[in-house]
Amino acid sequence: NNIYNVLIGKYFSTQQLGYYNRADTLILLPAGNIGTILGKVTYPLFAEVKDDEARLRNAYRKIMKMVIFIISPTLVFMGVLAEPLFRFMFTEKWLPAVPYFQILVLTGILYPIHVYNLNILQVKGRSDLLLKIEIIKKIIITIVVIISFQFGMIGLLWGMVFTSITSLFLNCHYSGKFLNYGLFKQINDMLPGILLSVIIGVVIYLIDSQVFNSNHDLIRLLVGVSLAILLYLAFAYLLK
Repeated sequence: NNIYNVLIGKYFSTQQLGYYNRADTLILLPAGNIGTILGKVTYPLFAEVKDDEARLRNAYRKIMKMVIFIISPTLVFMGVLAEPLFRFMFTEKWLPAVPYFQILVLTGILYPIHVYNLNILQVKGRSDLLLKIEIIKKIIITIVVIISFQFGMIGLLWGMVFTSITSLFLNCHYSGKFLNYGLFKQINDMLPGILLSVIIGVVIYLIDSQVFNSNHDLIRLLVGVSLAILLYLAFAYLLK
């Protein structure tokens, strides 16, 4: 689980390890907290309806869409405004961590989905399958680390994104079997929130870089976040 810290600390500079840790910590601030809450809340909820496939699938689907609706814009907008965010919170010297953070945004969006996806296997009493999936994922991570390591820090981070997406496919595939709610149906439910977040994020990036770039970081953050939330909620409402 800590292979990236060990690897970066041994083969890259201390500064790069610091930038990675800062970016990863900030990613986990929303993603990790939501993941922890979901883990505690969804397990008893799923356990209560585990023998009713329709209710379990409905609960699973509603929570997944809600999580994506909240976590996706949160991290995308943080990524878009990462430069003023890092400078305002951590000072100028931490700006090299910005590209690390922006790459890791996707892993943060998927993190809570991983957590409660695996709860389905636990409530179904399939710890054997859970172990099998974890072994497969660790093998994939090892292979990806060996390959991506050759391309430096940025390559290593993109490798993390790849393993996160691969893990999502594995988790959704197996949990979907117990729910009659396949992988592509799950992805289809996730995509609207993610795509809307990305589109609004691009708009906010263009406005910030063209109009507010010379303003104080606090003003850029206040205007950017307020406008992003307003546009996101307005278009989410219009598109239902």
